[in-house]
Amino acid sequence: MDKNTDLKIYSDLDRRLRYQAPSPQKTKLLHSRILKLSQTEADVSYKMIGEVLHSSDEFQRSLFPLKRATIINPKNIIAQICLADSLLKLGKEDKCFFTIQKALSISPRESALHSLIIKILKGQNRLHDLSSFYQETAGIMKDEKSVLNLYLRSAEILENLKMVPQALEQYKKASEANAMRSQHYVQYANALIRQGLLEEAIVQFEHILKLDPTNELAINNIASLHYELGRVEKAFEVLEYIMKNGLQTNMTYLNLLLVLECLEKDEEVIKKYKDRAQHYIQRNREEIQLQYKIELMRAEKKLESDIDEKTRELYTKKLKTLNMMSSLFESS
Repeated sequence: MDKNTDLKIYSDLDRRLRYQAPSPQKTKLLHSRILKLSQTEADVSYKMIGEVLHSSDEFQRSLFPLKRATIINPKNIIAQICLADSLLKLGKEDKCFFTIQKALSISPRESALHSLIIKILKGQNRLHDLSSFYQETAGIMKDEKSVLNLYLRSAEILENLKMVPQALEQYKKASEANAMRSQHYVQYANALIRQGLLEEAIVQFEHILKLDPTNELAINNIASLHYELGRVEKAFEVLEYIMKNGLQTNMTYLNLLLVLECLEKDEEVIKKYKDRAQHYIQRNREEIQLQYKIELMRAEKKLESDIDEKTRELYTKKLKTLNMMSSLFESS
């Protein structure tokens, strides 16, 4: 039987037995025939048999042909991926990791290899190593969307590990990928708020408004943050814009009452907005009550912390205003 006929047999085998692995006897026979082939043909044939065995969940039996394929041709990435996956399925994580590292030295941007490493690191709960891997991979990827997602994943892990300054650095790198969307800026802004970096958080919400000028979440958060920074005039200016352009959320009306209590404005203007806010809250008290309670707890917690006199004065007034609002949530 000549070599071309042999290759036809392997090709037919691949088609006919994609979901049914060859028997040990058949594999042995094929191996003896492959030995007669040239190096290139042997590489293809071993890979083919290994793939059939791997796809049939015959992971142990797939190791031999896949190893042979990678020895003959170390650049055979498909064989390397199947070999690494078979080793992982067999619980041989160290050998799998070694195989992946070799393959990555040849094809560093191969997503299937990245997925296997991620699976191993997650399985071993090596979250810090996983974050580092995301960062390293982001450094070699060219696609901006991939870079963005990798830095964001790294940031999320670091936040969960309570490594917030390091997480913020990853969010900053993600924002430089030119692929940020509204939800990504929200993630970054919320991380900044948790660190008390309110000015920087406003900048991120403003980025959202550049993408979507009618984004209710972003503009209402900007109003809240100006209030938190003691800029009641600016907060009112933003809230007035929100009301005139139909961008209100439940938080808008709570913010309005808080801001109006500190505002030095014409009494008619204050009364107009105060009546509107109170009327809305009374009509929608059930769905707003949770947000109200959160704001109440935040104010109480803030006053228990070490803050400067100006901030203490603002939050004392905020807590007083929130307590005065409690009657709005009582059933009539």
